[in-house]
Amino acid sequence: MNIFSLFTLCGGLAFFLYGMTVMSKSLEKMAGGKLEKLLKRPIWVTENGTCDNQDAFRARYIYEHLHAMLRSGLPFERYYHWCFCDNFEWLEGESARFGLINVDYATQTRTIKRSGEFYADMIRNDGVTDEAYNTYVRGEVYRVE
Repeated sequence: MNIFSLFTLCGGLAFFLYGMTVMSKSLEKMAGGKLEKLLKRPIWVTENGTCDNQDAFRARYIYEHLHAMLRSGLPFERYYHWCFCDNFEWLEGESARFGLINVDYATQTRTIKRSGEFYADMIRNDGVTDEAYNTYVRGEVYRVE
């Protein structure tokens, strides 16, 4: 299945960032509409993330996707964020930053991003607390860079 078939399967495109789509509702729709009926197995979400070079909306992205998974009632069992630290992307090289950890490519220094702090807080508290939501998610707005 190519990427355009996946978008059609998901019911259309919601928002583009670096040519990628933010579609938390489509994640739920695709998993419930096609995968659950086809596979009848627990669902694992792998490599779900967004390019956000300024780390201005990644926490919102994570929150909205996990929230969609929880409210769906579908048998989601695991979620893996893409990706732990900034890396070399085949198409964009080092310019597209997907990580929860910033990598300074010149020095190889790693620094936890704000979204990484949010992710760690979620793990530590076994979910998103009101304080974490207000600190990391509220006020974040998707934007195209």
